[in-house]
Amino acid sequence: MALKSLEINRTWVERMLRLAESPWERAAVEQRFVDHGWMRPGEVLDWFGGACAPHVVTGSDDGIGHRLELESADDSGRPDIVGVRLPCALFWPPTGRDEDEEDEDDEEDEEDELDGDYGSAWVRFPDARREAFEAEYVRLRALVVAELGEPDEEGPDEQSDRTALWRRPDFVVELIVMDDLNTYSYYDVILLRVARAR
Repeated sequence: MALKSLEINRTWVERMLRLAESPWERAAVEQRFVDHGWMRPGEVLDWFGGACAPHVVTGSDDGIGHRLELESADDSGRPDIVGVRLPCALFWPPTGRDEDEEDEDDEEDEEDELDGDYGSAWVRFPDARREAFEAEYVRLRALVVAELGEPDEEGPDEQSDRTALWRRPDFVVELIVMDDLNTYSYYDVILLRVARAR
């Protein structure tokens, strides 16, 4: 079992919330990226890349670091920007693996084979149990609660194992535990997502 987490602090949460408060138009969202130092002026973002083509913010020299997953509604020439997700922590093996299988794997000293793809921005806890992953969710939830108060909704849904949702007139904020799409569900991931209100 293994946990990797990024040092997502209050500043990261505040910047994601400021992004959420931006007009949900491409120019405004990208200007906020520039303001936060998440992209260079004039850089072109790929809003159509999907979850497996995230925008790298840090750590490109030594492996995957901080990155943002860009959500758009379609692949037309003028994307309808839907949301931005920040991966915060990864846990291996993912939920749903049979406990007996996990015990057998532990006996065989199975390792996190994708660990080498992740750079020094990720803090590693190679012997962490799932409780540590849950504790990281609780820590991140507290950071959002400090800014927005208690969530409007909480619990699992069709796409996630655990979710906390804050609704505002123009945007939503979600803290989500789900399969990591970037690794084809090799990990479970904690995501901080900001999106326009539907």
